[in-house]
Amino acid sequence: MDVAFHEAGLCYGSREETVMAVVKKSLRTAMCLYGYLDLRQADIVFASPKINPAILSDLLPCYDYINEFFHEQGFDFTVRIIANEDFDAAVLRPILLVSDGISDTNELFVRSYQMFRMFASDQTSRRKAAPAGESFCSDTAKELKIGKLAQVVLRRLLEEGRASDEEIRFMQTSDYSKQFFDLQFPLLVADGAEFDKIRYYTAPLMIRGKRYFLCSQWFETSANNDRPFLLRWIASHGRIPNETNAGGKE
Repeated sequence: MDVAFHEAGLCYGSREETVMAVVKKSLRTAMCLYGYLDLRQADIVFASPKINPAILSDLLPCYDYINEFFHEQGFDFTVRIIANEDFDAAVLRPILLVSDGISDTNELFVRSYQMFRMFASDQTSRRKAAPAGESFCSDTAKELKIGKLAQVVLRRLLEEGRASDEEIRFMQTSDYSKQFFDLQFPLLVADGAEFDKIRYYTAPLMIRGKRYFLCSQWFETSANNDRPFLLRWIASHGRIPNETNAGGKE
């Protein structure tokens, strides 16, 4: 991923020069991946929060041509542009979602955002700063690996009390966790219970004053894809707590 931010809008000279500069960046990345790492498969992204619509309209056909060219040459490279509103959904919001778990002080943007949240004047500001539950199943979710979705989004919803007491009890059983999350182990185990610690995240979570551990066995393969199950639960609990019968069938 190559990220560029120009406050007045992406500009490397004239309109034509800007288009060619962006195209060359993506082609250069592909050449480096193949020439230095011997890779023939990759997702190559150029991202910018602000690109003039005229420039963007010139860029998109170029990227269609590049993808077609790679395919014809036997490469499995996919190049794409993330810009403007898409940048918010696919880049900014995923970063903000995972910001609480980043402690690297070299990440200046994340540290600044964490400081902003610390000193936000009221809860409304904090809610505006952090993506709301209804955003979790949009393009934002597509950019996060399933493990990160579980660690950040699912954990937050559970700690916010979005699951009923009955659901929490069912989540500690294998049958319910298999049916609603496609997991091979209970989604939650209570602190103090006997369980296989290698199958759970080490950091506990608090739900209504009680400590639990969250299952870490999430997979996203053609043979075992847990993502649709997780996204469906998040979508149904992202706005308001679910008050339906936790044991009911879908």
